[in-house]
Amino acid sequence: MEENRYRRYDASVGLSYYKANNSPNADSGSTFLTVTLSTENRKYINDKFKFVHGFFYGGGLSFNFQNNNTQGRLSPLAGYQLGVQYDINNQFYIGATTFPGVRADLTFNNNETWFSGVSATFSPTAEVSVLYRF
Repeated sequence: MEENRYRRYDASVGLSYYKANNSPNADSGSTFLTVTLSTENRKYINDKFKFVHGFFYGGGLSFNFQNNNTQGRLSPLAGYQLGVQYDINNQFYIGATTFPGVRADLTFNNNETWFSGVSATFSPTAEVSVLYRF
């Protein structure tokens, strides 16, 4: 069985904002940026199915604010990607992947910084993708 190796780059960005109509001091919101890099190994099971696996590492930066209080979080993470891919044709394939790993959180605000913990991250949900090859 043939195995191919790829570099995978993922990034996500988000922003939310909430303002209550009945209270001028109830502004709140959050923003985040997450980046991960991985080595993705694809091992052919047959001519259409591939087993996907490989280590990933990266981190996240997020900010939450409410009124004049801002809190930030820096979160380095590492783990292992597990999944499958199915080739629909030469241009399209479907993938389902999960990312068990470990994450640490360093939280900070205007006055102090503290280490808030280490957590194992394993979600029973999977990332499902329909992808196009160029």
